[in-house]
Amino acid sequence: MKKKPSKVVAYSGTRNLYPYMVTAAKSLLLNSDVEKIYFLIEDDIFPHTLPNEIECINVSGQTFFQPNGANMHSHFTYMSMMRATYSKLFPDLDRILSLDVDTIVDQDISDIWDLPIDDYYFSASKEPARCKNGFIYYNIGVCLFNLKKLRDGMIDHVIDELNTNQHPWIEQDVFTEFCQGRVYEMPGTYNGTLFTEFQGDPKVIHYAAIKTWWEQPEVVEYSKYTFEQIEEYRKSKNFLKSKKTRLSMTYMIHACKERMWYVNKYLVSSMIDQGISKDNIIVWQDKEDVGNLDSFVKSMKWVAENQNYLGGIWHLQDDVVISSRFKELTEKHNNGFAAGFSNQVNDGGNVNMIGEVQFNWSWFSFPCLRIPNRYASAFVKWYYNDVIANNIYEDLRKDGKNDDALFKRFMISKYPNAHCLNFIPNIVDHVDYLLGGSVINKQREGTRRAYWFEEPRIVENLEIALNK
Repeated sequence: MKKKPSKVVAYSGTRNLYPYMVTAAKSLLLNSDVEKIYFLIEDDIFPHTLPNEIECINVSGQTFFQPNGANMHSHFTYMSMMRATYSKLFPDLDRILSLDVDTIVDQDISDIWDLPIDDYYFSASKEPARCKNGFIYYNIGVCLFNLKKLRDGMIDHVIDELNTNQHPWIEQDVFTEFCQGRVYEMPGTYNGTLFTEFQGDPKVIHYAAIKTWWEQPEVVEYSKYTFEQIEEYRKSKNFLKSKKTRLSMTYMIHACKERMWYVNKYLVSSMIDQGISKDNIIVWQDKEDVGNLDSFVKSMKWVAENQNYLGGIWHLQDDVVISSRFKELTEKHNNGFAAGFSNQVNDGGNVNMIGEVQFNWSWFSFPCLRIPNRYASAFVKWYYNDVIANNIYEDLRKDGKNDDALFKRFMISKYPNAHCLNFIPNIVDHVDYLLGGSVINKQREGTRRAYWFEEPRIVENLEIALNK
């Protein structure tokens, strides 16, 4: 007897959403050990070639919701309500993970099916702003349904209510209200929206309320994978581990010609001494002497065209020293945005340990910044379409600002809710004053030793080596 799959996912969508349903499923297959995926669609034939893991079900003739039902003509389509029917559509399943089409699974979620929901109707993440007086509101764009328990009569009440009374967020409102007190709260990392709470990069990115979400870098980049490529990854016995290999450590040092001697003799050597492979270090030299702003734009274009978008690069300036834990900490936090040098963090945030802050209130600098590669193509597009056209570039030049100011403006403009991990104490320190640059950091030496960079001996040794 064939064993029924235990890790099952369902998507539902109208014809205009078919391409994005495919992209969402690609991200899921790459980042989980899902066994079966169901597409609830409006046609007998799906217009895209699909792998064996995906099965399509035409539900256009559904009879659960009447044509003149209370919610059939809302701003959502009836397809959204179909998740209220899963316990009936899949009578042999005990659990199913429901994912909205506007989601991207960006990290391994293989453990989501293990959430302890035996005594609960479903598991979903809460929306804190809509929770009042003990009432908890849930976002079910990512929802693990306990189909077995829902068959105790609850699902019939939900369907009856959807046919009878209007609700602004239709089945989400009804599930939240009817199952109140019998919902297992899902960690927000599985449903990263503007409305849920999570730390760091979410495992599942949910673009709820984001206009033109299909243009977001994660959606664009995951769409480039073919199912054939994904199948090869999944054929590997440790295909999730193979993804980790694809996310191997990469460092890019942005260097001007005048400082190549320091980069090669001291900075690269110190990185290799910590065990960083020379093959993982890219020295991006400004050979044309165009300046750090233009050189940075060119480097991001190169990243967009040549690097795996699932990875990220630790960008370093040519005038830094690294801490003794540099390799250890960059490997530990090789995910999302991370700033290894934070001159200041406004509003008193992150003054002791590592912490998350939003770009729109954290000032960071480029001496050490990890940038996920998927943002490179979006940055280059923004640069040529917005910056050049609106003279932002020239405004920055007049203000004496450079690459970090430009990139921060890009992030605030396009991704205002993105977070950056700040390292305090810093894992690099500025030594530009030793290399013919600014003396500001020398003047800040006392503060640096007490707060920013906890290994002044490293700087002192360099001063001795350079006879400064």
